[in-house]
Amino acid sequence: MAYTFCQPIRCISLPSRSHPTTLKIQETINKLKSRVSCCSSRVEKIQLNLLNLVELYAHLQELILSFSTQQGNIVEEALESSVLLLDSCSQARDLILVFKNQVCDLQSALRRKGYSNIDNEINMYMRMRKRVAKDVAKSLKVLKQEEGKFGLNATLLEINDQLLMNMVMIFREVYSVTIVVYKSIFMLLSTKTKTNGWSLIARLVTKTSGDGSNNKKVKGILDEVSRLDLALNDHTKIDVMLVRDNIEALNASLQVLEGELGILFRCLVQNRASLLNILTH
Repeated sequence: MAYTFCQPIRCISLPSRSHPTTLKIQETINKLKSRVSCCSSRVEKIQLNLLNLVELYAHLQELILSFSTQQGNIVEEALESSVLLLDSCSQARDLILVFKNQVCDLQSALRRKGYSNIDNEINMYMRMRKRVAKDVAKSLKVLKQEEGKFGLNATLLEINDQLLMNMVMIFREVYSVTIVVYKSIFMLLSTKTKTNGWSLIARLVTKTSGDGSNNKKVKGILDEVSRLDLALNDHTKIDVMLVRDNIEALNASLQVLEGELGILFRCLVQNRASLLNILTH
């Protein structure tokens, strides 16, 4: 069954005298929190989360452009945080590209040779899955360490201006919710149905009813990655059309995620450039 991820997200309340852009940021954060507070690693939810993140960082850019050099402490903390956000976004894109390329190779081999002659490609795909899982584990470990990084610490307590304090909280809130979305992406790439769960799901696949209702059940149970794993699990009882459908669905989903992460990466770079510009001027 698909992995799920539940992470509590703090809620902030901004007074009316806050910068107008903070209200847009809070609205976008609330949309994300409503979905990521207990979200699965299904692609369609991750896609929505990434769209909201792009929207969030566009609003954050507006806020950054309103900053002055007097808000240097906020800028320095945001710059420090931006390093991990950029690195994690880049790592996710790289892993998705590796995943997508292997899926494309499997798809091409299936078209050229037919299923009975692509054992080598299947084995290569499975080895790739193991390598990606190891890289994902490292990335998730780093993100987990970052989750509790910011809180009501000395830096925040030393801020006497309420508006500045609210801005610090906003940046930390954005940082926190971004990490949650990143984790859901990495979890998708490492998803693996437990061995003892294969038999029941396999029966749904191999005993598909005429109206396709069992395939619909499987789609409800598993994410896109696990559906392909399941379809490739038993070489002797393979449903070629099912494998092709799963490959096409996963490939399309990976392309969308890669594109959305590319847009997000550019937003993060723009934010960081603006923050650096404040410090240098």
